[in-house]
Amino acid sequence: MGNTPSRFDVQQLALPFWPEHLRGVPTAALYSALFAPIRKGARQAVQREKIASISGYKIIYTGFRLDQADLDVFEHVLHMFRRGTGDSLGHAVKFSTREMLKAIGRDAGKSQREWLLRSLSRLQACAVEIQKDHLAYSGALIQEIARNDDDGTQVLILNPRLMALFDAGYSQISWKQRQALSKRPLAQWLHGFVSNQQRPLSFKLEDLAKYADSGYARERDFRNALDAAAADIRSVGIDLVILWSKDFKTATFTRTSWKGATAVPPPGA
Repeated sequence: MGNTPSRFDVQQLALPFWPEHLRGVPTAALYSALFAPIRKGARQAVQREKIASISGYKIIYTGFRLDQADLDVFEHVLHMFRRGTGDSLGHAVKFSTREMLKAIGRDAGKSQREWLLRSLSRLQACAVEIQKDHLAYSGALIQEIARNDDDGTQVLILNPRLMALFDAGYSQISWKQRQALSKRPLAQWLHGFVSNQQRPLSFKLEDLAKYADSGYARERDFRNALDAAAADIRSVGIDLVILWSKDFKTATFTRTSWKGATAVPPPGA
């Protein structure tokens, strides 16, 4: 093999670059229930649980289930490591707890500082296995965290092997739009699901319910919630339309600007 570097070598790697107003997210985190829009009080601890995802991804998870608020934190952490910032995976990044809370749209009061510590702990304490084709990652989403309570700063390190998740595909989403959907977790989940969609895609409602894992007992309630989430997304600037089949069992995600385009099954279906 010579001295050719591998993604599995322990080396300093930088994430791809994306502009300040965007956030780069591994596709596996958006097209699955890994960061589910679970409702308050519904968080559970699981062990080697298979996480529903679109065909092509296999996700096994151990730890306290993650939600869309945790995704806000993870996206901002990744943002600090993107190429061009001077930091790389494996290097320590120092940040202010207050500044991070502000960056993700939260106040810096005591309750929010304690919430952030819990969220970072969940991202560090989890074990996630994600595989797409021949590429796979198994480990925590945050490798190490150190904290100075006197000055309110923290230092964290990401595993360089997280690059495997980006090699398997990643999306760039509008941070302003996502923040405008704050406290509407299903709308945030759907925003990530459709933001980089390039053509109409059709999904079975039962599959979408698994990908979202949002806890609705009745299909009708989940369908109505999806329609409401789509309306929220339209309010932030994406012309998303959900077209339902006659039996309301299939949803087609399209855009008003794609009038006349033919819907196709999702990739890998």
